[in-house]
Amino acid sequence: MKHWYRTFPAKICCFILCIVSLCIVAASVLGAIFCIDLEFYTNSEASLTEQNLRSLVYSDGYNIMHHNAEQNIDNYTHIYDYSAESTNLRFQLYTSDGSIIDSNTTEHLSIDSEKWEYSIIYCVTADEVLNEVYITSANELASQPDNASIYALKAYINEDFPVEDEYVFIANIIHIGFALRYWVYIIGAIFFALAIASFSVLMCVSGRRPCTEEIYAGPLNRVPFDLLLAANIFLFAVALILLVDAYNIDSAMQVIFLIVWALLAANALLGLCMSAAARIKQKILIKNTVIFKVLAFIFRILKGIAKGIKRISKSLAALCRSIPLIWRTLLGVSALTLFDFIILIMVSNGEDVAVLFWIAKSILVIFTVLYAAWFMRRLQKGGDALAKGDLSYQVDTDMMYLDFRSHGENLNSIAQGMNIAVEERMQSERMKTELITNVSHDIKTPLTSIINYAGLIAKEEADSEKHKEYAEVLVRKSEHLKRLLDDLVEISKANTGNLEVDLVPCEAGVLLVQAAGEFKERCQAADLELITNQPQKSIKIMTDSRRIWRVFENLMSNACKYSLTGSRVYLSLEEKNGEALFIFRNTSKAALNISPDELMERFVRGDTARSTEGNGLGLSIAKSLTELQKGKMEITIDGDLFKVTLKFPTV
Repeated sequence: MKHWYRTFPAKICCFILCIVSLCIVAASVLGAIFCIDLEFYTNSEASLTEQNLRSLVYSDGYNIMHHNAEQNIDNYTHIYDYSAESTNLRFQLYTSDGSIIDSNTTEHLSIDSEKWEYSIIYCVTADEVLNEVYITSANELASQPDNASIYALKAYINEDFPVEDEYVFIANIIHIGFALRYWVYIIGAIFFALAIASFSVLMCVSGRRPCTEEIYAGPLNRVPFDLLLAANIFLFAVALILLVDAYNIDSAMQVIFLIVWALLAANALLGLCMSAAARIKQKILIKNTVIFKVLAFIFRILKGIAKGIKRISKSLAALCRSIPLIWRTLLGVSALTLFDFIILIMVSNGEDVAVLFWIAKSILVIFTVLYAAWFMRRLQKGGDALAKGDLSYQVDTDMMYLDFRSHGENLNSIAQGMNIAVEERMQSERMKTELITNVSHDIKTPLTSIINYAGLIAKEEADSEKHKEYAEVLVRKSEHLKRLLDDLVEISKANTGNLEVDLVPCEAGVLLVQAAGEFKERCQAADLELITNQPQKSIKIMTDSRRIWRVFENLMSNACKYSLTGSRVYLSLEEKNGEALFIFRNTSKAALNISPDELMERFVRGDTARSTEGNGLGLSIAKSLTELQKGKMEITIDGDLFKVTLKFPTV
């Protein structure tokens, strides 16, 4: 059903139903106003008919008398057709002496006949031309001028209504209106609900097509919305003017034109609403307007001007920075001095004493400022040298005084202190590396013998089972100690930069596949599911295959040891902003109440209980080896989610 509503015939039906319903609602409102204005709810149908027919009789009687008074009675020809064949009104017009001067009935009725329903007396004041016509009562005749002419009209309405005239039309209108005086509200409410329903359906299906959720931009939607809105405002403004001037309408063609124009305005408004609904769904209601495009064009111009001003400002700032400090100071002081001189001339009116005093003061100020700028230039050079790492640079404090000399000596002291600290740090690192290397080398020799003899003891037959078990523990712990020594040597070399790295182009996807294949069985043994994901396109990075494999091995070993049993381990490859991203994710079995920076320190483990094998060097070694290959290693902890990201520049 939803797709049927989106078809073109369904939209046309809803559109027509909405327009027709609105027209009926408007007619119901006008009908209600008509009923209230004519007091249909307080009077009977007979009294309303009598009241309106009486008004029409008075109007027709006025016309009859008026035109008889203007004509010569002897040569009078009636210009209005009030013959018995043209109207249901029957009348006789009398003069003051009782003679009939106009009539459209052949009945011989006396003046006092009860058949006359309407009796009207007219007083006409006439000099050379007709001046005024009054509808008066008999009691008012005494107050009329002497030259006034008195007329009496006797009339009644033929109740058979043999002629279709205004009397029949008014009687029928009142009869129909009286019968529908309460129905107009029910009809209006029903069709108002239909109008709301059809309008809602139109708003929902606007811009939609059957069997697709894609928004369709119709031909009307290509027209800027503000132009459509302006056209609708014009149509409704004209319709409003026509309605205000409706009392001047005196022909059927004008009525038809008004109705057609109102329908056109209603159709245009409904089309505007449908277009607005489609544009809102496409999110282009504001963008698809002439005003928005003009403002966007102006904004682009202003943005371009702002960029130009910004470039000019940067160029001027760069130019100013390229000028030495002393010259910049001289230019600034000169400009201020010139401005001060102009103010002085304006205030002192050129008095010689004031000018001489200003010249002396200006010379002293310029000399003092340039002297201070000279010292500042020396201090600036010293600061730049220290910032660049030249710890041997010494600031020339000769002829410096006060705080300038103190600041220069402080910079020289900083350089000396930093030299001492760097030398001590380097010496400490060298001693540490040498100690680790020497101790590891000295321990390796007896440790190798321990491992070999422990292996031989484990292979020998023994009477006791405990003997074999102890030998296996001895071999396992000896191997663990050997790995610890190897890790210590490797991380020491990596931190001091003494580890050789041979960077060559490598396929990142191949490294990912190899790691997944190598650790799939270990993950299965730990009841973990390994999931890999990588893009189809080729991604190349510069790495040392041996060092990167050590990084992968440390990270995947941690995942196998510390992941929650029955969970998943994710290994994915992405390319973003010119970098290849290896992402390792797993759920920790233990609570990770530790920061990422602490985890990457030496001998720090996420397993604070130390219930698993490990020495806390895996992540530290992985970080050092990654940085040696021009990469970055980042650790993210979110609750129990542990995530490691390796970033390498692509080639």
